[in-house]
Amino acid sequence: MRRTRVSGWARGANNRAASTALPEGFARDLVNLDARPDGTMALRPGQRKIYDGEAVTLAAAYGGGVVVVDGAELLRISRSGARETLGAVNPGPAAAAVHNDELFLSCGLQALRYDGRSLVEWGCDRPHARVSIGAGGALVAGVYKIAVTRDDPRSGESGAEVMGVSLSGGEALAVTVTEPVYLYLTAPNGKTLYRQAQLAPGTHTITSVTDDGERLSTAHKCRPPAGHIVASCGARLAIAEGNVLWLTEPFVPHLVDPIAGFFQYPARITNAIPVEGGLFVTADKTYYLSALDSEAPAQATVANIGAIEGTGVELPDGTAAWFGEYGLTLGAPGGAISWPHRETYTSNNAVAGAAGYVDRSGVRAVVASLNRGVTHSAAGTQDYCDLEIERL
Repeated sequence: MRRTRVSGWARGANNRAASTALPEGFARDLVNLDARPDGTMALRPGQRKIYDGEAVTLAAAYGGGVVVVDGAELLRISRSGARETLGAVNPGPAAAAVHNDELFLSCGLQALRYDGRSLVEWGCDRPHARVSIGAGGALVAGVYKIAVTRDDPRSGESGAEVMGVSLSGGEALAVTVTEPVYLYLTAPNGKTLYRQAQLAPGTHTITSVTDDGERLSTAHKCRPPAGHIVASCGARLAIAEGNVLWLTEPFVPHLVDPIAGFFQYPARITNAIPVEGGLFVTADKTYYLSALDSEAPAQATVANIGAIEGTGVELPDGTAAWFGEYGLTLGAPGGAISWPHRETYTSNNAVAGAAGYVDRSGVRAVVASLNRGVTHSAAGTQDYCDLEIERL
């Protein structure tokens, strides 16, 4: 009589060893099953459909429901399946992250933020002013720096482009704006820009400068770009745009520094996964960014390999996980990484994927759906994904 083994799989899956000579404690593949610590198997929990989309590119948990990008629609789906349309977006790839209880979204070329009540632009463009020199003023000779900012009710004060004007004495400045702005000026030959007034649309003559107003803190800053990855890391948001990682200003999520507020890599960024006190970035290699709440974040290379795009996931204990050449990778605060299944499991050259964390009945696992890059086959199929479950 043939006997069927019902236990003895405590070590999980192994696809490196020959299928005819698996080491003790391993299974070749696990489909819809989880290996328990006692060696037995448990059927993975099922699911309940709450939304049937047509072109879904994002599903982000927020506010007890799910915010979904489906084609050109941004929707909020409750757990019961109730649907609310939040607005129209650019169709295509999308990304999002929750930061300070708000959802920050990137949809195509759009950057948006949603607080559970209203959807608005993520930041605002810098306003422009036309400046000319007029006679009959009391401004003394020297070089004056000038800037204007827009006050956004949701984000705060915009960034500013700083201009310089040289006066020979006894002159005035004529400032023309097309929208309400705050005007900032320096003293002659000064460096600090002080707020002078709030200007209505039109042309205004400036004949004197005060130096007791609020100082400009957003000079040369601009709104964040849209990107294919958005991550919340401490006091900043990280936005991956191709091979460039932008960091918003500390505690100011609507501004970035276009001069020094980014890191550039030799290849496209595939993951940006926050941990306590830092951020793992995968591109051509794996990097760790630290001191993110300071004015000068630091970076170190922690592995000479990259990772599969889209497989990064934050774990409840403050660490990070992603999939790469050696299967599941774990990243700890401080930059230490490990490959717990390096000798037993490989991701088989997957090119992209998605991952999530599951904790059920004592089984903690990272579940990943991996795309092997197969687009056409002799059988006429298009697209191919595979599911991998790595127990922690």
